[in-house]
Amino acid sequence: MTQSRLWVDTSVSEDEPGVYLVPNGRWAERADAAEWVGGDYFLDYEVDQEELEGFVLGAELAFPAWVEAGLQPPIIGFVEGLEEGHLARFVDGTEDSPVVVVDFLSFSSLPFSEQVEEGEMTLRHEAGHALLRSMGIEYSPEEEDLVEEAARHRDLSLVREAAE
Repeated sequence: MTQSRLWVDTSVSEDEPGVYLVPNGRWAERADAAEWVGGDYFLDYEVDQEELEGFVLGAELAFPAWVEAGLQPPIIGFVEGLEEGHLARFVDGTEDSPVVVVDFLSFSSLPFSEQVEEGEMTLRHEAGHALLRSMGIEYSPEEEDLVEEAARHRDLSLVREAAE
């Protein structure tokens, strides 16, 4: 693994095994994140840590956008079986302590450079959802275009401005 501000945690708790990426400063919250993730999603216990390197770099590129928007970087749990067309999901209800689930199997077949790019864009997209939830705005399908545009332009202020 490359040196990272993210820690790969494969032993969050005996009750909730899985693979998580845990940002610096959020280590104490990892077991709480496991409860959010394990309650609704099938955790992928078989993620190879070497396969995470491209995604980890993409996540590190995306995390400053979360902080600039006034959000904590998310704890990321790797899962199987997200809805078709979804690479990741922000877990509603975790606005104060963000959790994102990622279908890493969707990333594992990508070359390293594409993992980096897709990982960054995916987490920027999910940051848009997290920002809207933190503003008290409930999910609506219409927000998908907005958060996707903000991710493409690497500018979450587009989300904030549209919501205000």
